[in-house]
Amino acid sequence: MQNITTDTALLIGSNGYCDPTYGAYTNLELSGKFSISANQSLGFQYYANNPVSSIYNLGGTVGDGSVETYTIIDLWKVG
Repeated sequence: MQNITTDTALLIGSNGYCDPTYGAYTNLELSGKFSISANQSLGFQYYANNPVSSIYNLGGTVGDGSVETYTIIDLWKVG
């Protein structure tokens, strides 16, 4: 998770492997606690080993037109 405003990493997640040809998928996880002050722009950054072929990036498509979810975010404000 990146603080875009300050160009700093807030949290660093796990890496994984995805190759639908062989049915190989791993779940990527990110968990942690961070603090921000005032209004900040936050973002998630994703890096792929094979950016040319989208089938190997976030996984193969469902192909039936349904919505595909790649990220689920739960945030809590403490204090």
